[in-house]
Amino acid sequence: MKRETKKFVMQELNDYVFSCEELKKLYLEMETAKKAPAGKYSNRQLEFMETRIKHLERIVVTVEAMSLMLSKDLYAVFHEKFIVKPQKSDREIYTELFISERKFYLDLHTICEMVARRLGMK
Repeated sequence: MKRETKKFVMQELNDYVFSCEELKKLYLEMETAKKAPAGKYSNRQLEFMETRIKHLERIVVTVEAMSLMLSKDLYAVFHEKFIVKPQKSDREIYTELFISERKFYLDLHTICEMVARRLGMK
């Protein structure tokens, strides 16, 4: 996997929880915009919201689908690294999960590859 691709995927995984929250807020704002009087929201604002919703939906759906396909060990790494907030350090995570540092980073790489494949980036 290319370095840039892995960097992008890791960033999206790190932002997954925040992406879910932002998506909920944007859904509510779009509902408000549909009911708002004409002129309150510009076409540019509506287009931006629609584009952002499409991007976030793609990421959230991909990560959720990938998380369902993970083995128990991979899911534990995924959950501790990307879901639990505040985020722990890598060392704390692999110590807590009783796995080696090497296996931890191999599992992260596997998770990144799965997401990249589902996004069509690999």
